[in-house]
Amino acid sequence: MDTPERAEAVFQRSISEALGYIELAQHCHKRALDATAMRKAALRALQRFSDNDELIDAMYDADMRADMEADNY
Repeated sequence: MDTPERAEAVFQRSISEALGYIELAQHCHKRALDATAMRKAALRALQRFSDNDELIDAMYDADMRADMEADNY
């Protein structure tokens, strides 16, 4: 039979583990936002400095697909 002290220790350990997962999720979310910002900047630069319409269209399509996939999560 568990003692109240053991139950409290298990509870505290569970809380610590949950906080670790939250921290990891926040880190992953920030990295995803950073990647999105870089992708958008690359697309803007490509649109501004490139005459290759096929490449611009392909990058735009890839950007739109990435946005739609991100919306699914």
